[in-house]
Amino acid sequence: TEGQVLARVQKLKDRIAEASPVRESEVVNQLVRLHDEVKVGDPLLTVETLPSHDQEKVVSPMDGVVTKLAEVGTIVGRDDDPLAAVVESGESGQTDGNVIDITADKNGRVHVLVEEGDSVDPYQPIVQVTGIKTFHKNVTSAMTGTVVERQEDLTNGTPIEQQLSDTAIVKIGVSQKLEAGPFEAAVDAPEGAIFQAWCVKKGDYVKKGDSIAGISVPVVTERHVRRLDGRRLAVVDQEIPAPKNGYVKQMGHLVPGQKISDQQIGPTIATIDIGPPWWLTLLGFLLALCCMMCCLFKIMQKQPPPSIIEEDGPLKPLRKRFEDGQRGGVKLVFQYPDPNVEGRFQEPKHIVWAQFKPLGFKHDNKAPIVAIANVPHKHFTINSYCKDALGVKLGMHLVEIDGDDVTALQGEEDWGTLETKVSEKMRHLPQWPLEVEFRKELDGPPFVVTFVKKTIGIEFKQKAPVQIEKVDEDSPAKAKGISNGWYITKIG
Repeated sequence: TEGQVLARVQKLKDRIAEASPVRESEVVNQLVRLHDEVKVGDPLLTVETLPSHDQEKVVSPMDGVVTKLAEVGTIVGRDDDPLAAVVESGESGQTDGNVIDITADKNGRVHVLVEEGDSVDPYQPIVQVTGIKTFHKNVTSAMTGTVVERQEDLTNGTPIEQQLSDTAIVKIGVSQKLEAGPFEAAVDAPEGAIFQAWCVKKGDYVKKGDSIAGISVPVVTERHVRRLDGRRLAVVDQEIPAPKNGYVKQMGHLVPGQKISDQQIGPTIATIDIGPPWWLTLLGFLLALCCMMCCLFKIMQKQPPPSIIEEDGPLKPLRKRFEDGQRGGVKLVFQYPDPNVEGRFQEPKHIVWAQFKPLGFKHDNKAPIVAIANVPHKHFTINSYCKDALGVKLGMHLVEIDGDDVTALQGEEDWGTLETKVSEKMRHLPQWPLEVEFRKELDGPPFVVTFVKKTIGIEFKQKAPVQIEKVDEDSPAKAKGISNGWYITKIG
């Protein structure tokens, strides 16, 4: 009836592709068999062009299954020659949403003029509507494409409203448009070009000017004409060159021998990945080089010595810092001996409380403990705790340790007893620190640093002025920030 939808034309992806050589050729070898699965670009046949007898390969235009293959000896490539091969994807077409309904403008009977899978052009009749006696109208295709679906079981001469299960009688599809992305170059075909064969495969590297595809371009001429779209045109074979250096990234699904504009939207048949521009690559290289140089500089940079650990408050001798402390520790009593009476000692007593060890006396393994002038083996040591902090003088004898009288211990035979008693009483006390004065320059300001461990980790020559030649790694001196070349100006 008038207004009834007779057909629906819809853009779909290609499902069937035909492959044939560009020129008249003879099939000399089959490289695949019927129903073999092939990929786009796979060789299908070897043909020999006539009359030059050059051998060429006929390749698959798409991924799919070989459904038709010319026999050896078959002449192919001319207009009336059979197809060399047909490849079918085996996948149903997918719509891209572009649908046009074709409706009848008069009452009548429908006659379907195409089969599913047929290729159609604009204005080609696909459905015919007739009255009882009079021809009314041919329903024509609204776009270029391939018939991918049609209504089945329609009877010629039967009113269409009694047969249609859906208002769409026929669906026609075309390939989707190729577009070049970032860092890609488009390979465009001229208007009206007929696709013949690919000269490359996806992933191939090409240089500017290399052939991407072979095409035929219709031109107006008076000789050797063929009829195309109702016009008298000749066909000139050409090759489409690569516009840039790069890798072939996208390729359209094109069937040899058909117009490119009938198979896809837009002129772009392939894209080439040209990569980022040279200046961007150079910039990345320079950035990486700068990062490497910064890392190398950081690794090779000499670590600055740790800062001098300053003492709390203004620097002053240790004896001053401990005189004012709270009394505690081990009680020691020192006295001068009476020169007139042996075994007797003069008053007053010098009473102190030891808070560090050792006492700081030299000895010859003989009791008592005393420092005697002009006797090297009976004298105060360097940095002597008793001399510097407790105020013990030359000639004073240790007569009492924490309440125990030791005046009776005399001579070499009692030295072991005296040494044991002193060690047991002072075992729990901390080490008396060594105070050393350093200067970076001889006329520079002093830095007074205290050490607790006996080995402080510095080496120097025994000559004046005393200058540090080496500071051991992981030593107390290194931890305090002492450096090579400094001068030692005072010890204790």
